[in-house]
Amino acid sequence: MSASSVGATDQLATPPAGRAPLVAEARQGRLGDLWRAVSRSKKAVVGVLLLLFFTVLAAFPGQIAPYNPNAKIFPPALGPSSKHWLGTTTVGRTSSRS
Repeated sequence: MSASSVGATDQLATPPAGRAPLVAEARQGRLGDLWRAVSRSKKAVVGVLLLLFFTVLAAFPGQIAPYNPNAKIFPPALGPSSKHWLGTTTVGRTSSRS
């Protein structure tokens, strides 16, 4: 046997020097790997943005749609405007139902 083959076997059996990674460091590495994988895929980025958009809609419903859709408090048959993007119905509701 040659001396180089004995040295290679000894190196594989010896554990690496230094301290072992902590659990928090391992988790941070996994999240970093996930973020890198998501950021490389256009479809995954679009999916994350859609998920974020719907989460914001669910978290702030009163600021996005402040009026009760069944209330008859607006003039009937208004056209689209900055307050009512789709206008009002024939009975004065802000929804698309008549």
